[in-house]
Amino acid sequence: MINNILITNVFGDLNKGDRALFEELIKQVNSSFNNPDISAIVRYKEELVSLYPNLELHTQISKTKITNKFLKLTFFVYTHLISTLYLYKFRIVKILLPSKIVGALRAYEKADLIISCPGGFLEDSNPSYYLNLYQLIFGIIKKKSIIIAPQSIGPIKSILGKYILSRIFSKVTKIFVREPESLDFVLNNLKINGERVILSPDLAFFCQKINKKVNIIDKSIIYTTVVNWNFPLVNKSKRDYFVENYKRKLISIYQHINNKYDKKIVILNQVATDLKFAYEIEQLANGVVMVDDRNYHPFEIIEKIGRSELFIGSRFHSCIFSILSNTPCIAISYLPKTTGMMKLLDLSEYQHDIYKLEDKEIIFQIDNVFENYLSVQNEFYRKIQNIQKKNLFNDYLCSLNKL
Repeated sequence: MINNILITNVFGDLNKGDRALFEELIKQVNSSFNNPDISAIVRYKEELVSLYPNLELHTQISKTKITNKFLKLTFFVYTHLISTLYLYKFRIVKILLPSKIVGALRAYEKADLIISCPGGFLEDSNPSYYLNLYQLIFGIIKKKSIIIAPQSIGPIKSILGKYILSRIFSKVTKIFVREPESLDFVLNNLKINGERVILSPDLAFFCQKINKKVNIIDKSIIYTTVVNWNFPLVNKSKRDYFVENYKRKLISIYQHINNKYDKKIVILNQVATDLKFAYEIEQLANGVVMVDDRNYHPFEIIEKIGRSELFIGSRFHSCIFSILSNTPCIAISYLPKTTGMMKLLDLSEYQHDIYKLEDKEIIFQIDNVFENYLSVQNEFYRKIQNIQKKNLFNDYLCSLNKL
């Protein structure tokens, strides 16, 4: 019987998309098992303690305030080495670890099932990729059953990073991917047995039932999100150009909407680290753009987007929030996860690559949306209705409770 469930790879509240995924995962776990004891390994634990008082939350192992890169790496190696020895029953080493790390390791030991929180962290554009991998390795050391909740996987440029992930995936019980690109990467790049890999939509699609919008509450505003992206796929010498080009093209699109439709552009705060970039756009756009930096709950973001006629999103989950509110969405893709999500919805024509961004193309599409608004809105409504019938991840969790 499954009583103790450990959720690993939880991010925190800085990204409202990640918070929506964590909340939906908890909801589905609670509905699938009989009064389970849930604990979680969290990167930014302090943000979630007051929000989830009934959960046993542990700080991510090797999380530190050290800023020096060498010392940070040293701390990472040290804590993970000692933690590994501890999990291999060398109990004496616990005197070398902070009590909060020992608490997290004990959560691994008592878990009947480990679920890796859904998201998009299994790609190596950020060094935290290896921190995320080690949270799975600890579960493998203890020979636990591990499920990868619907996740975007890849791209992974590093040969070592790809090799380690393939070895980890060869030992987990089930791998759920949330879009076709990730499915292809796992099957053909990581060479994982297809019987253990299942395509199931992003959990955020199930956090709220789609309701057909009847009235547009605020026709004077178009909501949007931006992403503070460093364009890791291009040569370092060209990254500044790509950042400025993205900025220019967004402003051109926003100014067109303001000039032709007399609408104000409001940038929503989905991810706190995007705010600096958002303020730069606000300053350059000469009164056309305003930043709403308030700390909303994901459901509040859905409600706000639902007040307007159109959404232009650079953040993955903000696009899902838009679609859930029955608001047509133009998605700017900075990683394959957005491309794949729109393909899964059969809405690829509304997705645009951030590396090849063309403002004229998006402006043409915006004009087309406004000219054919009801038919476009109905198209989005039909697509999300189809997706919400395909929660294979939840079906699998329910099947485990019957074993």
